[in-house]
Amino acid sequence: MRNPPLILFLLFPLILLSACAGPQHRPEQAPAPTPEMAPETAPADAAPIAPAAPPMTGPPETDESELPAMALSGELLYQILEAEMALQRQHYQTGIGRYLQLAAVTRDPRFAERAAQAALFVHDDAMSLRAARLWVELQPQRSEARQTMVVAAIRNGSLEEALSHMEFLLSSPEGLPEERFELMANLLSREHDVQEAFRLMERFVAARRDDPSALYAYAHLAVRAGELEKARQAIDEALEQRPGWYNAIALRIRVLLLADGPDEAMVYLADVVREYPEDTSLRMVYARTLMDVRRYEEALEQYGILAEQVPSNSEIPLAMGMIYLQMDRIDEAEEMLNRVRDAGDSGGDLQFYLGWIAERRGDIAQAIAYYASLPPEAPNHFEARLRIAILTAGEGDVAGARRQLQTLRAEEPAQQRRLYQVEAELLRQAGLKEEGMDVLSAALLIFPTDFDLLYSRALLAESLDRLDIVESDLRLILQHEPSHIDALNALGYTLADRTDRYGEAYEYIKRALELSPDNNAILDSMGWVLYRLGNHEEAIRYLRRSLSIKLDHEVAAHLGEVLWVTGEREEAMAVWQRALEEFPDERILRETMQRFGQ
Repeated sequence: MRNPPLILFLLFPLILLSACAGPQHRPEQAPAPTPEMAPETAPADAAPIAPAAPPMTGPPETDESELPAMALSGELLYQILEAEMALQRQHYQTGIGRYLQLAAVTRDPRFAERAAQAALFVHDDAMSLRAARLWVELQPQRSEARQTMVVAAIRNGSLEEALSHMEFLLSSPEGLPEERFELMANLLSREHDVQEAFRLMERFVAARRDDPSALYAYAHLAVRAGELEKARQAIDEALEQRPGWYNAIALRIRVLLLADGPDEAMVYLADVVREYPEDTSLRMVYARTLMDVRRYEEALEQYGILAEQVPSNSEIPLAMGMIYLQMDRIDEAEEMLNRVRDAGDSGGDLQFYLGWIAERRGDIAQAIAYYASLPPEAPNHFEARLRIAILTAGEGDVAGARRQLQTLRAEEPAQQRRLYQVEAELLRQAGLKEEGMDVLSAALLIFPTDFDLLYSRALLAESLDRLDIVESDLRLILQHEPSHIDALNALGYTLADRTDRYGEAYEYIKRALELSPDNNAILDSMGWVLYRLGNHEEAIRYLRRSLSIKLDHEVAAHLGEVLWVTGEREEAMAVWQRALEEFPDERILRETMQRFGQ
C-alpha cells in the first residue's frame, strides 16, 4: 500500500501509521522536543489545535523499522479521529484511553507517545505512567520516551523506576556527559514537587561525586530546591576536580548572592579574576555583577581592562555608557554610546539612551528624533514612544500628546493603566485638572479597584477640593488592602489638614507609621496631626525628625509654623529661610510665611 496522504501528516502529526515495512519517505522534520517542552516547540508545519487540547510535538523522529506494518483502514482512521476529537473537546480521559487502546492493539509507539504527552499535560498521573511504560516498551531506545518515563514515575512516587530510566539516559551515546546530566537536572527542576525531584537527584548523584558534571547538575537542582548549602558544597567539589570551570564558577556566584549577599559574591569573584586574569568571560561576569550592585567605579575599572583585552566587543563601551548614565556623567556616557554607534551598532536600545541624554540637555527635537528611530523590536520601544508623548506635551501640544497616548493604549493593552495615569498627569501639569479627573474616572470604569488609579484620582481630587472623592477612593483602597501605607497616610493627612476629624486622622497616620517608621512623609503627617490636636511639643519632635531625613519644603513650612506659635520665632525663621534657599518658588512655603507676617 502507498504512503498515507500528506494531508494526514498535517492533521495528525503524531498518529500516522506506516503503511508497510519497506522504505518510505516522510516530510523532513526537526528533532522532536522533550515531552515537557512540547507546548513551546511544536514545529511550524504542525496543524493548529484548539487551545484546550494537549500540545502535539509534530511527527516524531522514529526509525521506520520500529513501526508496525499495517494498512490505514477506514476503521482505524475513525478511531484516530475519535481519540483526537475527544482531546480537542477536553474529554481527556476518553481521548487518552482511546490512544492507549490504539497503541496496545497496533503496537505503534506514536499512539503511546500521544497518550503519554496528553496525560502529562492534564496531570493524569496514573494514565501518564501507563502510557509512558508502553511507549518505552515499544521504543526502548528513544530518549524522549525515557524522559517522559522519568517524569511520570516521579509524579507517581515510583523513584526506583525513575532512577533506572535516568541511568539509561546517562549511558546514552547522544551528546556530552555534561549535557546529559544537565538534561536530567532540567527535567527534574520542572516538577511541581521539587523536593521529591531533589531527593531523587541526590540518590542519582551519590555514587558519582567524582564526576564534576554530575555535581554541577546536582547543584543546579539544589538551588531550585532552596538547598543552598548543599549546592555550594557540590560546586566546590566540582571546582576541585575541574578548576577554573566557568559554568561552575558562575553558579557559585549565584549561590553566594542568594545565600550571603553581594559582598561575599564580590570577594569571591575578585579572587577568581585574580587567579584567571586572562579569562575575559569571568571578568565580564565580575564587571556585570559590580554594575548590578551599583559599585560603579569598580565596574568601570573592570570594563576598562576588558576594553584592552577585547577591543572589538561593542558590549563593553555600551555597558560603560550605561554606568556613566547611572553616575550622571552625561558627557562620558555620550562619548561611549557614540563610540558604539560609530562602530556600526545603531539598533537595539542605543538610540533610546542617546535620546535620554539629548532630553537631559534640553534638546527636545533631537531627543524626539532619537526616540522615534527606535525599531519596534527594541526593548525600550514602548518607553521611547511614551517619552515622545510626554515631551510633546511639555512643548505645549497637550492635544497631540493625548492622541499619541490614546494610540498607544490601543496598541499596548497591557499598558493601559499606566497610560491613563500618564495622560492624567500631563493634564494636571497643564492646569487641566478636571480633564485629568475625567481620564482617571474613565480608567476606573475599566479597572474599578486598581490601587494606583484610585490613589492618583484621590490626589488630584484633593487639589480640586473634592474631598468626597478623596475619602471614597482612599477608603476603597484600604477596604481591599488595609496595610496600604500611602493610602493610610494620605487619608490621615487629608482629614487632619482639611477637616476637624483629628482623632480619626491620628489613627490612620499611626497605622501608617507603624508600618513605615522612618518614612519622612508619614513623620510629617504625624507631626501635623499632633499640632492640630494641640500637642505641640510632640509635633515638633516628629517634624524635626522628618526634616532631618529629607529637606522638604512642606515639612519646613509645618515645622516653622509650630515653632512660631510656640514662641520659637527665631528658629522658625531659620527653618523657613533655609527651605527658601532650596525651594524659592514653592507656594506652600511662602503662603505659610505670609500668614505669620513674614
